[in-house]
Amino acid sequence: MSKRGVVIFRSFNWHRHSELFNSKLAELVGKHDRDAAFRCLKQNAENHFNGNGKSTEFIVQYADQLVEEYEDLLTDDEFTLSCYLTLLLSNKDQSSSKYKEKFVSLLERMALRSQHMYRSSLDWKWPLVLPIHIRSIAEHLLLSVLNSPIQLELDLVSDFSTSLSQCQVKAVFRPMSVDVLQPLEPTFYSSTITDNICRFACVSKGGETASSSSHVDDYLVLTSQTDCHLVGNGAVSRVQLEGKAIVPGCFALDHLEVTTAKALTFHLHYQKEMVRGGSRLENVLCLVDIKKPWVVMEPTGASTQFLAGVVQKMCFRVHTGTMAMDSPSPLKFCLVGLKPLMEFMTEDGRWEKELNVQVVPLDADQSQLVEVFMCLAIDRMNFSADQSSLLHHEVQVDWVGRSWHFPLTFLPIVSLRSMTSLLGDRVLFELDIQRCDTNRALKLVPIQAKLLQDQSLAKEPVEARLMNPVPFEPLLGNSSYRIVWTLPNSKIGKTIPIVHYLQLDYKLEIDEDCCNQDYQDEQQLPLEHITQRQYCFENKLSFAVHKVEYEVCAQVLCAQSVLCRLDVQCDLIVSLRSLTNKAQSIIVVLEVENPHYWLAVDRFKVVNVKESGVGQTSFSIIPKKVGFLPYPSLFIHQHLDSSSNDRRSFSEQTMFGERLTSFHRNQGKQIHVLGPLLNSDDTSSSGSGPVKKSFKLQAKDRIQKLFE
Repeated sequence: MSKRGVVIFRSFNWHRHSELFNSKLAELVGKHDRDAAFRCLKQNAENHFNGNGKSTEFIVQYADQLVEEYEDLLTDDEFTLSCYLTLLLSNKDQSSSKYKEKFVSLLERMALRSQHMYRSSLDWKWPLVLPIHIRSIAEHLLLSVLNSPIQLELDLVSDFSTSLSQCQVKAVFRPMSVDVLQPLEPTFYSSTITDNICRFACVSKGGETASSSSHVDDYLVLTSQTDCHLVGNGAVSRVQLEGKAIVPGCFALDHLEVTTAKALTFHLHYQKEMVRGGSRLENVLCLVDIKKPWVVMEPTGASTQFLAGVVQKMCFRVHTGTMAMDSPSPLKFCLVGLKPLMEFMTEDGRWEKELNVQVVPLDADQSQLVEVFMCLAIDRMNFSADQSSLLHHEVQVDWVGRSWHFPLTFLPIVSLRSMTSLLGDRVLFELDIQRCDTNRALKLVPIQAKLLQDQSLAKEPVEARLMNPVPFEPLLGNSSYRIVWTLPNSKIGKTIPIVHYLQLDYKLEIDEDCCNQDYQDEQQLPLEHITQRQYCFENKLSFAVHKVEYEVCAQVLCAQSVLCRLDVQCDLIVSLRSLTNKAQSIIVVLEVENPHYWLAVDRFKVVNVKESGVGQTSFSIIPKKVGFLPYPSLFIHQHLDSSSNDRRSFSEQTMFGERLTSFHRNQGKQIHVLGPLLNSDDTSSSGSGPVKKSFKLQAKDRIQKLFE
């Protein structure tokens, strides 16, 4: 009959009448049967504790009646704890002070027996408000990588009249989804379309209640490492939570679990706490990323540049990131480009174009240092040791399916420059070697130098004759050395390029006087590997070998004095001797490179060379500066119009031929030019003009006899 009456009341949603009927029924039963009354009250209280009750007043009434009248029959600790908790949360001072000690003592007994009861606040239908809530959170966006620690600071407020000790706090993050960010309670929306029509809709029916985090693998859980002490009476307690990111992804804070005395756990749903806390709380997100393995290059020594043409050491550090290497993994090094100019030293001391190193097994977030010894060959001629001669290359590193490119800058240890010169009827090939570095501890010692001339496809190349004494002198830092060869005679025309092969073998030695331990530590030079290897520079050159056809000798004479004076016209006597002894007409060209030194009155002269191979002409020049001036440049060209047999000046009808190779005996010499004479000197020297002119004729005769 009692159950039927309760069902009838609830069918009409008369919940208060139903509760009143249960209360009166319990009083009536209690007058005749105490045990039956206890069971009736307990059943009604359990319905409220499970969320079926709608009124807080009856929950407090049932709990108070059970504790006051039937305390001796309360054998279920979890139910008894719910009654004490209900009375403490009823906001009645007399009840709080009366049952505070009983509530704490019961928690201690349950902790000793390892009993555990879960009272979840995630059920928004439960009318009682939990005494613990979130006040604020320090950070609302947490960034981390896999297998890395995560920290979170938050403030909790306890409304208990007593402080709670031995508390464990746990923050549970769920994978990002729409349900996690939805509030627990339904969200409604209404709008007025017209005066008589109003639209009403339910935007969200509410989120799902979350389960405990102890049985979910894809949750991110942060816990307090030590027991926390929550101060009561509305005081704020700072809690530090720590955890480890074991699952990558994006997570959102779902709820907090506060366990007190290892017996009672409060579930604080964060969406409900956001509604309760107002604008102070926002959604807390945590992003856990994966850190892939990577390779970095570490600096070695005091200089950021490497030296080409010598063994160098590179240091690479490999990082596993968030991945653990359970087995050895291959690490490969090679030079980017078509030319295999770089060689790497293997573990057994061999030099290969590629290097493979085995990286030992590593755990997550560990690294290993790998030292690589390499040598970049010098593959070209370098004119100077400035920044324009730097070599730029890239080294490719392959590891665990990924590739990295490291740009490297090399300074050649030597700067090489080649040139040809004429010495009489011989052609010389000169190789200038300049040390580009200033390393005083290393001596570069040339071992062998060869120059081969390829004169014919059917014959072997002819080796040029070396002019330097052997053994060669060593080159110290920032020093230079020149190697000279005499090129062999060739029947190939002077305008056709001839292929030459240059080979220079050298080694490096340590200067014991300069190489102390402090210097080695500063430079980080692999001296042991540098001195064990022999180096070689090879280059293919193609240039035309010009044969000397004329020998030129020039002399400057002045009409009024022995020495030239400023702004006084002088004669440049040019004597020619043909090395082929062939009679022909040629054009002598005078070029003034700097007009501040000389003023040329005549620039072109046609000279008829006799069968004896001797010819002579003169140019009028005026010095424009006092001091030691260089000789003007002289060039010889073929004369295409050879019908004329007399010596004459250049005219527009004269045509130039190709330039002839000549050897100048005055190369590198200078002419001394004096300042102008005073007026008295000009008067006294005017009468000696014929005498000075006779000196000029005598000088011309002596030069002419010399060539004849």
